[in-house]
Amino acid sequence: MVEAGAGVEAWFDTHGLAVERARVHGVPAAHALDAAHPVLGRRLRVSLPEGLAAGDEVEVGIDYSTTAASTALQWLAPAQTADGHHPFLFSQCQAIHARSMVPVQDAPGVKFTYDARVTLPAGLTPLMSAIMEDGSGVDAGGDTATATTTSTFTFRQPVPLSPYLLALAAGRLEKADISPRIAIWAEPPVLARAAATFGEAEEFLAAVEAVTGATYRWGRADALVLPPSFPYGGMENPCMTFLTPTLLGPLTAPVDTGPASVVAHELAHSVFGNDITCATWADFWLNEGWCVWCERKVLARVRGPEAAALSALAGSKALADAVRRFGDGHDYTRLVTPLPPGADPDDAFSRIPYEKGCAFVCALEAAAGEAAFGDWVRGVWVPARRGGVASAATLQADYAAAFPAASSTIDWDTWLHAPGLPPGFGAGAPGEPAAGDPAAARARAAEAAAAAWAAAAAKGGPAPSEPADADVAAWPAEVAAHFLDALADGVARAGAPLPRALASALGDRGGLASATAPEVRAAFLCLAAPSGEPRAVAGAAAMATEQGRMKYSRPLFRALAAADKEHAVRVFEGVKERLHPICTKMVAGDLGVE
Repeated sequence: MVEAGAGVEAWFDTHGLAVERARVHGVPAAHALDAAHPVLGRRLRVSLPEGLAAGDEVEVGIDYSTTAASTALQWLAPAQTADGHHPFLFSQCQAIHARSMVPVQDAPGVKFTYDARVTLPAGLTPLMSAIMEDGSGVDAGGDTATATTTSTFTFRQPVPLSPYLLALAAGRLEKADISPRIAIWAEPPVLARAAATFGEAEEFLAAVEAVTGATYRWGRADALVLPPSFPYGGMENPCMTFLTPTLLGPLTAPVDTGPASVVAHELAHSVFGNDITCATWADFWLNEGWCVWCERKVLARVRGPEAAALSALAGSKALADAVRRFGDGHDYTRLVTPLPPGADPDDAFSRIPYEKGCAFVCALEAAAGEAAFGDWVRGVWVPARRGGVASAATLQADYAAAFPAASSTIDWDTWLHAPGLPPGFGAGAPGEPAAGDPAAARARAAEAAAAAWAAAAAKGGPAPSEPADADVAAWPAEVAAHFLDALADGVARAGAPLPRALASALGDRGGLASATAPEVRAAFLCLAAPSGEPRAVAGAAAMATEQGRMKYSRPLFRALAAADKEHAVRVFEGVKERLHPICTKMVAGDLGVE
């Protein structure tokens, strides 16, 4: 509520919405839309009655509809779904796309509860970041002109959440119960595989509760496997996590639960992010860094210390790659990210808030002592901040109050505001595997083999004998990806693509060119395609076309462009209408096309 000349107004963010009318306490009210901003959209001003005071409650009603410009929503034709016979809709509101779905004050520090009623053609099921009420799905009549019948579902979300966590999906969906509080939802053709892949979800959630000391309070912890165009690995919508189908792997391959550890991350968000939320997107790392820290604690509990260590190694590599891509002096490599007025938070998105944020939490833990830090998280910090918002300043104050001596050893300014890699980055840093750790030993062996391949690439020599085919075949996906990533680093330092002959030999080594694990497949294709090796170029184009997860799509298109920019653009032009608008925008920027 703000003063506006002689009157008082309520302001709402909108983007691509067609606003018809506004009401205040049921009475028509004057409203106006500001000029459009290319990122922020249009501010909606609704006039309020005179004489209001701070603390007064005001009921504002807005009649509106979404349009084709609504970036939060993707409408899929039947051919774009696994079902193949029914349309599909899903939303993605993070970071500031909720304003293209509803008029809202679209900032993470604003929280609200909501009720919803969804009417759709009979036979389709809607899901939301809310609890579906008993009796939902009743026949609501239909349209006699088109001979269609409809059903109406009702939802309630009594726990305050931020706008970016508003979520809606609808399609031909079925569910498989995993536990009394968790069900996996998916299109019928992939449901059985999804349930098998994500069968550890209850164990992950119980471990999150143990690590944080916070009982899950959102009621349901269900998950929905979306069609391939979903742009992220997962989205932590309360009550209904959204997941990419790339985690399932090819439907003809054996089930691999390794990539399903992303569920541990999304469930950790039930506390870090959903419950304790960054006040602004400048502190996005508070959501993600804490969540990665918790995720690795959960992995250690459920899958063992080596799984957590391999995750940490992969995270370090991803952090180094992201810093190199931005440049080590870039503002977007700072933990507290400077976002100028009107900037798009999507442009700053990378692994940096995740991994640099986790490294900082690990440094705080190491300074305080693991046991004392864990007790403080469970007994003090989470209970005090739960349900509210946090910032770097509030975290520093809370930590200093609990651990004054440890706090004095932390270079807060460098950690929070300096660009580039974090202090002490690399082996031996807090959160990194110890030298004698089995995961570290595997990683060092993979790195040694990668160094030999990089040397062969630099000298134009033949393919090294290591790793042997049998070794590659026995590697977990995380180790194979680590080998390929380490080789990619060596090749990047040389400043030239992997020679085509070596790229072909690499693909034959232990079946890397036919890998089904998405992390390994993408890592190989991104390394080999820039050489122009035909099998890798074709594979990169195929993977970039069949899914739209930005973690894979963006580097795949960059790899294709390194081989043949015109071919990469043609592939993109052919698929962009099937990608999510966020992914389309980011890939277009990478390729330098409109």
